[in-house]
Amino acid sequence: MLAGAASGIVAAGSGYLKNAGSEFSMQNFAETVFEGVVVGAVAGSLGISYSAAEDYLVTVGAVTLIDYVKKTLTRRVFPWLMRKLNKPA
Repeated sequence: MLAGAASGIVAAGSGYLKNAGSEFSMQNFAETVFEGVVVGAVAGSLGISYSAAEDYLVTVGAVTLIDYVKKTLTRRVFPWLMRKLNKPA
């Protein structure tokens, strides 16, 4: 599963960088890599290829759920947490 997640990082990260153009967004990069980690972990745990895992997750509707979770984390939870951590004591 860890090897699958690592391959997901490489696949999603390199895919993002290849298609990003001149504008780099850390938020979009993090969201893409998060999705790649999930797909790679599923591929590793089920013993299937990355593309087969992606097809499986699309078929069962999990990609939409993954998208909602990653957007919630990057747009709501992480900014809130950073504000709390940077608040003076």
